[in-house]
Amino acid sequence: MTFHKLTRTTWPLTAGLLLFVVLWWGLRQAGAGAAALERPEDPVVVVGADLPALDGQPINELVLQAHDGSNWQPIPFQIDERLNDITGTYVLSEDGLLDANDELVFMAKDAGQLAAADNWPNDPEARANPRYQLAVTDPLDPDDMGWAYLYRSTTLSTTATSYVNWDQPGQTITAISYTASFTSTWVGLADLAINGNGVDILDRQKTRITAFILNLDEEDLATLITPTITIPVVGPVRGVANGGNFNVSIYGARFDFYVVADTSAIPFPIDDLRISLDLNNPAVTNVTNYYNSNGAAVTIDGAPDVVAASPAMSWWQTSGSAGGLVVALPTVNTGGGTVTNYYKDDNAIDPNDTGDQRSYGDSGLFVTDPGTTVEFALVSYVLPPGTTTNVGAAYFARVTNPLTTAATLQTYGSYAIFLPYVVRP
Repeated sequence: MTFHKLTRTTWPLTAGLLLFVVLWWGLRQAGAGAAALERPEDPVVVVGADLPALDGQPINELVLQAHDGSNWQPIPFQIDERLNDITGTYVLSEDGLLDANDELVFMAKDAGQLAAADNWPNDPEARANPRYQLAVTDPLDPDDMGWAYLYRSTTLSTTATSYVNWDQPGQTITAISYTASFTSTWVGLADLAINGNGVDILDRQKTRITAFILNLDEEDLATLITPTITIPVVGPVRGVANGGNFNVSIYGARFDFYVVADTSAIPFPIDDLRISLDLNNPAVTNVTNYYNSNGAAVTIDGAPDVVAASPAMSWWQTSGSAGGLVVALPTVNTGGGTVTNYYKDDNAIDPNDTGDQRSYGDSGLFVTDPGTTVEFALVSYVLPPGTTTNVGAAYFARVTNPLTTAATLQTYGSYAIFLPYVVRP
């Protein structure tokens, strides 16, 4: 069998094959369908090492677009530069060129449909350079996929859409699904409003440390460590900081904290340590349901409940008609200490407490006899209004199974279809 162009004499024998190819090609495009990634809060992160054909290229000439089935659309993205040293610190600007450890970031919800190899934007610069097709897959459901395409062009359209902002002087995150603030008065989150309702659902993040004769809280800790934080890199998709004892990534409906609590400055061995999130009155916040990975399911109403202290939970959820949070705990390292669960729902005044001196759905970790270094990660998802059912396990699975991406290099005009020339006997 040889390959040849179609002629009139070969058409009767190859018409069926040609029709099959045409139908297959059309179904391939139609079958791409709308992007079905059911993880809108999650980011897609692609390292520069996976984009070798663009290594050393100017970052400001790279553009990300998605195909909606009819047209190309620019989508929000950013490329975060990292120092080429052992720290890998995120920096606002390094050399302006794509390096192996730099990171391309966009949101799963912006991924589009699969585009044909010959379907490119009508942009001469984009067509003159190779592109990367980025196929995003949910490992929890391999059929759940979306696509984005990275081009090099100074003339291809971009978008001004942004999902997150950081006010350094005001220590405030403003994202599409929440507003969160820190304070110079104590260590940790101070305020949290979700889903645009303007109601602060968080009394405060609380920390308690007992060490011999010392009883320290988040306000005492502000005299030992700097309570304000710095997020040096903020783009339309995320803000990010790493290095030191507090790493953070903030997204439109998710915020990740990685904390290393170094207690070596405290002159006595630590007896116990607690870190928790205490909510405001549910009559005001409409956050009324509590669940955790151990099967707890209680109502947040200021009346005490019994929630098992062990085994140590991997996530907890506080939610209601206003929405809420799932807080996942993918990393907990206590330096040899014993981890149990902390939960308190009691509207009685406690004169020794901080904040409003009450506890509403106050949940977190309690560590007995920790080492001098305690390491933990908190990944928090903002849930939409009306989330009253238990969805914590599904969100924890997302944290432990991040989205995967396959990058395929494509060049405009490099495609071809060959049909077989059939010789009659």
